[in-house]
Amino acid sequence: MVASSLFIATLSLIQTAAILALSALLGAGLPNGPGLLLVFAIVMTLVLGVTALSLGLTFALPGHIELIAVIFVTNLPLLFPARL
Repeated sequence: MVASSLFIATLSLIQTAAILALSALLGAGLPNGPGLLLVFAIVMTLVLGVTALSLGLTFALPGHIELIAVIFVTNLPLLFPARL
């Protein structure tokens, strides 16, 4: 479980570094030292939180079909945004 969390966190940090590098090449600039630490903290909080929630649901639900159902029901409102 720890190895899975570390793999996902490492992959997310590599993707974040690639996005920051590409945005710097396109002219957006890089954040300073405290800004990079803030980006790192936000990415790690989101990644580890979602990973913990996903692994917790995986152990709590009886099968993979139920996990897929929970994911679909959670994401369904994102497909049909409310019109105000």
